[in-house]
Amino acid sequence: MIFLVIGIVLLEIFIDLYTKYKVKKHYEIFDKTGETGSVSPVLKRSWIRIRRPILNSGAFLGFLKRKPVLLNFLTGLSVLFILLSLIYFLIEKDSISIPLAIVLGGGLGNFIERVSKGSVTDFLHSKLIRKIVFNFADLFIFIGGIFMIISLFF
Repeated sequence: MIFLVIGIVLLEIFIDLYTKYKVKKHYEIFDKTGETGSVSPVLKRSWIRIRRPILNSGAFLGFLKRKPVLLNFLTGLSVLFILLSLIYFLIEKDSISIPLAIVLGGGLGNFIERVSKGSVTDFLHSKLIRKIVFNFADLFIFIGGIFMIISLFF
C-alpha cells in the first residue's frame, strides 16, 4: 500500500507542475508568435477549459495574498498534518490512506510552486462556475476531499 500512496503523490506532483509549465510555455509562444500551438483537445471540448494562466499569490479566491509568509506557514503546516495523518492511517491500514494521498499530492504540488515562485499558476476554469480559476493540484485536493467524505460513510 505504501508504494501505491507514494506513487499517487509523486504522479500528482508531476502532473500538476508539468501542466503548469506547459500552459505557461504555450502562452509565451502565443504571445511572441501569435501561433496557438497545441493545447489538449480533450480539455478544449470538456466542461473544464484551459485559459490564459493567472498567477495567484493567495490561497482559494486570493485568500491571504497580502500575507505570503503566513500563507506559506499555514500551507506547510497543513501539508505536514496531512503527511502525519497519512503515515498514521497507513500503519493502521485504514482505507482513508488513498484519499489522503490524493489530497497530499495536490497540496504538495501547490506548496512547491508557491515556495519556489511566490505564487501558484491557475489555468483551468469550468463552464459551470466561470469566476473560479484553478489548477490540477486544486482539483486533486477537491477530489481527495470528496473521497475522504465518502470513505467516512462506507
